[in-house]
Amino acid sequence: MRLYDQMRRLEGTISAKAFDFLSIALSAVTADVFVPRASAPNGFSRKIELTTSVQQPEFWKAQASDLEESLNFLTGDLWKMSFVGEGRSAPTVASRKGLRQRTRLLDSNCVCLFSGGLDSLLGAIDLIEDANRSPFLVSRESTGDKQFQTYLRSLLPSRPHLGANDALRGPERQYGAYAREDTTRARSLLFLAMGACVASAIAERDGLLLSTGRVPLYIPENGFIALNPPLSPRRVGALSTRTAHPEFLSGIQRILDAGSIPVSIENPFRHLTKGEMLRGSSNASLAHRLASNTVSCGRWKRKRMQCGHCVPCLIRRAAFHASSVTDGTQYWLGDLKQVMDKPDRRADLLSVIYAIKRSRTESTARWVIRAGTLPTDPNERAQLLQIVERGRDELAAFIRSGGVAV
Repeated sequence: MRLYDQMRRLEGTISAKAFDFLSIALSAVTADVFVPRASAPNGFSRKIELTTSVQQPEFWKAQASDLEESLNFLTGDLWKMSFVGEGRSAPTVASRKGLRQRTRLLDSNCVCLFSGGLDSLLGAIDLIEDANRSPFLVSRESTGDKQFQTYLRSLLPSRPHLGANDALRGPERQYGAYAREDTTRARSLLFLAMGACVASAIAERDGLLLSTGRVPLYIPENGFIALNPPLSPRRVGALSTRTAHPEFLSGIQRILDAGSIPVSIENPFRHLTKGEMLRGSSNASLAHRLASNTVSCGRWKRKRMQCGHCVPCLIRRAAFHASSVTDGTQYWLGDLKQVMDKPDRRADLLSVIYAIKRSRTESTARWVIRAGTLPTDPNERAQLLQIVERGRDELAAFIRSGGVAV
């Protein structure tokens, strides 16, 4: 297993529960890939029964309900989790003997998920610039992403890094015509589990496993995308990502806390729009120079070029416009008027326009709550609702600048 091999290279001790969590996440990704949505009665929401081998099955049986709830929310399916013993144990010092390459923790005191996207770049830069933070970068190196991640890291101050390609290999024909499901929402859980394992190793090194301290695990995501209010009725399910939504992150945090895994999941940008993030970077010169080399597009793997008209591209372009930073990205179709003239390309742009217009007559809270519950703290709720309004305004200003009415 390539992921296990990369974890084995990590110089540190990963707690048993943190490594069990990684095993659970990996098995969930496997099920997510090999159970096609086309087989579901409604063409999307599946019923998935999953049994995972872990080291501490009794503990995880007690967490099954919380895991099911989190996965249901993340993927839009109905999960049934069960656990048996004899799962793979975390790598030991002995298992590293003979390895020529090892991944050192060095001075790391926090973990930052690093995808190669604009938000993760800005998050890494801010943490590197912070005199009190020394981030360890963790990447999922899926096919095509590694080149961007490697290039961007080469231009940043050197930081410890762990990257692994968790793509599944093996015969596909036996799974029928729908061999692999390409929505793969569960990969977000795996990304967090990888980060939790590294944070666990840092905690063990610093003696936090026996104290009340926790290692921050940062998932940098602008507040608008994190909440991801549905732009149209159809986007509540199939086209609504929930990776950094507060409901999902708080659910995973409860599971980590139950296992005394000393990790604190934090989104440092939850109160900022993408444009505000880009404009307010702690190293603006570096951030603005590298921003165009990041990837935001949800479709770029098909053409190896960012499309310019999907929702992530529109939010990205709105951020450049709002921050007055030159966007040097090459887009496949960048002219918004041309997008509007192409029936097969304008669906996302029309959804954004629809949402902006509807938000003028509908309460923000009612709009946002469709994507998931919000924190109960009134101040936090208020700030999250405000970020949605500012993110909407960024999009509206950009679309109007392209000559399209909104």
